[in-house]
Amino acid sequence: MKKAILSIILVATAISSYAQTRIDIEAPSVVEIGQIFNVVFVIEGEVSPTDFMWAAPESMDLLSGPQRTTSNTVSITNGQTNKTTRTTYTYVLKPYKILSLI
Repeated sequence: MKKAILSIILVATAISSYAQTRIDIEAPSVVEIGQIFNVVFVIEGEVSPTDFMWAAPESMDLLSGPQRTTSNTVSITNGQTNKTTRTTYTYVLKPYKILSLI
């Protein structure tokens, strides 16, 4: 069976980035045509993003998403308060032809 090679690159076109500190993307590096897989964008910073947009490549069906989850962490060390917000956006995709995103 043919395999689609995916090198997912950040395609975040609208993020409220004034206080964002880190953006990661989690996705398999190789999937087979017809194999369902997840692409997860993880955004960590002081505040949660207000809007996030990502368009799936034309060679893939978007089965679900984005599904958004948010968690907050507050730590106090020596009287200094630090707040971190972690927001994830999960997309479920299914490729129907070979595509390399490089």
